[in-house]
Amino acid sequence: MNKDILAYAEATRHDFYKQAFEVINELTKVNESTKIQTQEDAINAVRTSKYIVGSVSQLGNVNFNPSPTVHSDAASARKECKRLATTYPGILFTFAKLAGGELVPTTTISI
Repeated sequence: MNKDILAYAEATRHDFYKQAFEVINELTKVNESTKIQTQEDAINAVRTSKYIVGSVSQLGNVNFNPSPTVHSDAASARKECKRLATTYPGILFTFAKLAGGELVPTTTISI
C-alpha cells in the first residue's frame, strides 16, 4: 500500500511541476512582448533589466516611443533595431538596457 501511495504522490508531483513550467513558459512569452503602458510596467521592466528600442535623429535627439515594447534580451532588441532601420532608412535605431532608476513617492504617510 505504501508503494501505491508513493507512486501516486510522485505522479501528482510530476504533473504539478509540468503544469508550473508550462505556466512559466507562457508568462515568459507574454513578458517578452509586453509594452510599457503604466509606471508599474516600467518599474517591472527596470527590475528585470529589460531592453527598449529608440531612435536617434540626425541632430542627435534621442526618442523613445511613449509606450515602448519591452525586449527580454539584447538579441531581440537588436533584431527590432534592424527591422526598423530597414523600414526607415537614414534613421539610427538603438536599444537601451533598463538598468536602474529612481522614484520619489509623492504621497505623505502620517504615522
